[in-house]
Amino acid sequence: MLKNGQSRRKTACHLKNERSSRSHTILVLTLSVTENKDTDHMKKRVSHLNLVDLAGSERVAQTNARGALLADAQSINKSLQQLRFVIMNIVKVANGQLKSNFQVGFRDSVLTRLLSNSLGGNSKTTLIVTASRLEEDFEQSISTFRFATDAKQIRNKAKITFELTTSEMIAKIKRLEDQIKGKASIQVDNSRLLELESELEKQRAEFETMIMDLNRKNDSVVE
Repeated sequence: MLKNGQSRRKTACHLKNERSSRSHTILVLTLSVTENKDTDHMKKRVSHLNLVDLAGSERVAQTNARGALLADAQSINKSLQQLRFVIMNIVKVANGQLKSNFQVGFRDSVLTRLLSNSLGGNSKTTLIVTASRLEEDFEQSISTFRFATDAKQIRNKAKITFELTTSEMIAKIKRLEDQIKGKASIQVDNSRLLELESELEKQRAEFETMIMDLNRKNDSVVE
């Protein structure tokens, strides 16, 4: 699998590098552990490991890129810039410089959409940057260190979450519905009621997604 992915990696030669990466490389591993398989209280833990090798930013004046190489460089620089904007906004929200409901632009690029959980989700993230010691690359190196400094300010708190079984999901939805009916019949803090309703909608959406996934798996087995 690794060899297959590596073979698809795009590289090219220019004035600064004989094997310059012309695309980002992302390896996603999904690990699943199921407990109590033969009972109605089955629990499933799923972990996603993202290994990412970002292509480096380039100054066209130094690489003398033309044609397809130039187009690649522009795409790489644009995606890295979008990644930096996302990281900066995550930090600003955490520091109170932006409102807590500010919509961070994870969907602005394929790269940030794939890395959304690693950047602002339930995860642990490690970032390794490389920089040139050459004087002519000083500005690029400073930009790299600034990017790393911004990323270092992100604080994620990873915790174990369990996927509920169908019966557990149905029971939880019913329990939330009963709570909402009970709260609605008496005077209660509106914010708490809205919180319960929001949680109910979330659980219903997750339940529908679970059913759709099961249907897709059944269809694939039949085929």
